[in-house]
Amino acid sequence: MDGQCTCRPNYDGLRCDRCMPGRGGIEAGCPVCSCNPLGSRPDVLPTCEPVTGQCPCKPGVGGSLDCGRCLPGFYNMGPNGCEGLILTVWIWGLWISYSLSFAI
Repeated sequence: MDGQCTCRPNYDGLRCDRCMPGRGGIEAGCPVCSCNPLGSRPDVLPTCEPVTGQCPCKPGVGGSLDCGRCLPGFYNMGPNGCEGLILTVWIWGLWISYSLSFAI
Protein backbone atom coordinates (compact mmCIF):
# COMPACT_ATOMS: atom_id res chain seq x y z
CA MET A 1 0.00 0.00 0.00
CA ASP A 2 1.34 3.39 -0.95
CA GLY A 3 -1.25 5.44 0.99
CA GLN A 4 -2.97 6.67 -2.18
CA CYS A 5 -6.74 6.95 -1.87
CA THR A 6 -8.99 6.14 -4.81
CA CYS A 7 -10.23 9.56 -5.87
CA ARG A 8 -13.55 10.55 -7.40
CA PRO A 9 -13.36 11.95 -10.95
CA ASN A 10 -11.58 15.34 -11.16
CA TYR A 11 -9.92 15.00 -7.71
CA ASP A 12 -6.21 14.40 -7.01
CA GLY A 13 -3.68 13.98 -4.22
CA LEU A 14 -2.84 11.19 -1.78
CA ARG A 15 -6.00 12.00 0.20
CA CYS A 16 -8.01 13.33 -2.76
CA ASP A 17 -7.87 16.77 -1.13
CA ARG A 18 -7.27 18.87 -4.24
CA CYS A 19 -8.44 19.12 -7.82
CA MET A 20 -6.62 17.71 -10.82
CA PRO A 21 -4.47 20.19 -12.83
CA GLY A 22 -6.61 22.56 -14.89
CA ARG A 23 -9.48 22.27 -12.40
CA GLY A 24 -10.23 24.13 -9.18
CA GLY A 25 -12.81 24.65 -6.47
CA ILE A 26 -12.85 21.48 -4.42
CA GLU A 27 -16.17 22.37 -2.75
CA ALA A 28 -17.77 22.86 -6.18
CA GLY A 29 -16.72 19.44 -7.50
CA CYS A 30 -13.51 20.58 -9.23
CA PRO A 31 -14.92 22.19 -12.38
CA VAL A 32 -12.60 23.13 -15.25
CA CYS A 33 -10.79 26.44 -14.58
CA SER A 34 -12.50 29.29 -16.39
CA CYS A 35 -9.89 32.04 -16.06
CA ASN A 36 -10.61 35.21 -18.03
CA PRO A 37 -7.69 35.44 -20.51
CA LEU A 38 -7.59 39.26 -20.36
CA GLY A 39 -7.63 39.50 -16.56
CA SER A 40 -5.54 36.42 -15.67
CA ARG A 41 -1.78 36.06 -15.72
CA PRO A 42 -0.74 34.35 -18.98
CA ASP A 43 2.24 32.57 -17.41
CA VAL A 44 -0.07 30.26 -15.45
CA LEU A 45 -3.15 29.92 -17.70
CA PRO A 46 -5.34 27.88 -17.70
CA THR A 47 -4.49 26.68 -14.20
CA CYS A 48 -6.39 28.04 -11.22
CA GLU A 49 -5.73 27.36 -7.54
CA PRO A 50 -6.70 23.69 -7.06
CA VAL A 51 -8.55 24.06 -3.74
CA THR A 52 -10.39 27.39 -4.12
CA GLY A 53 -10.60 27.70 -7.91
CA GLN A 54 -9.18 31.26 -7.80
CA CYS A 55 -7.44 32.24 -11.03
CA PRO A 56 -4.15 34.20 -10.76
CA CYS A 57 -5.17 37.79 -11.53
CA LYS A 58 -3.12 40.56 -13.11
CA PRO A 59 -2.51 43.77 -11.08
CA GLY A 60 -5.72 45.64 -10.22
CA VAL A 61 -7.90 42.72 -11.37
CA GLY A 62 -10.07 40.48 -9.19
CA GLY A 63 -13.53 40.63 -7.79
CA SER A 64 -14.34 37.08 -8.80
CA LEU A 65 -12.70 33.68 -9.18
CA ASP A 66 -12.16 34.13 -12.92
CA CYS A 67 -10.39 37.56 -12.79
CA GLY A 68 -13.14 39.02 -14.91
CA ARG A 69 -13.35 42.61 -13.61
CA CYS A 70 -11.32 45.45 -12.16
CA LEU A 71 -10.99 45.82 -8.39
CA PRO A 72 -12.65 48.85 -6.75
CA GLY A 73 -10.71 51.99 -7.63
CA PHE A 74 -9.29 50.51 -10.83
CA TYR A 75 -10.60 50.71 -14.39
CA ASN A 76 -9.90 49.93 -18.05
CA MET A 77 -8.84 46.28 -18.00
CA GLY A 78 -6.13 45.67 -20.57
CA PRO A 79 -3.16 43.41 -21.31
CA ASN A 80 -1.29 44.58 -18.18
CA GLY A 81 -4.25 44.44 -15.79
CA CYS A 82 -6.44 47.33 -14.66
CA GLU A 83 -5.30 50.92 -14.34
CA GLY A 84 -5.57 53.03 -11.20
CA LEU A 85 -5.93 56.79 -10.97
CA ILE A 86 -2.61 58.64 -10.68
CA LEU A 87 -2.58 62.29 -9.62
CA THR A 88 0.57 64.35 -10.27
CA VAL A 89 0.95 67.68 -8.46
CA TRP A 90 3.60 70.42 -8.28
CA ILE A 91 4.62 70.99 -4.63
CA TRP A 92 7.53 73.20 -3.57
CA GLY A 93 9.35 72.83 -6.87
CA LEU A 94 8.83 69.07 -7.22
CA TRP A 95 6.44 66.96 -9.24
CA ILE A 96 4.91 64.36 -6.93
CA SER A 97 2.72 61.49 -8.15
CA TYR A 98 0.11 59.77 -6.03
CA SER A 99 -1.64 56.56 -6.94
CA LEU A 100 -5.27 56.88 -5.88
CA SER A 101 -7.91 54.21 -5.56
CA PHE A 102 -11.57 54.87 -4.91
CA ALA A 103 -14.17 52.36 -3.81
CA ILE A 104 -16.84 51.86 -6.45
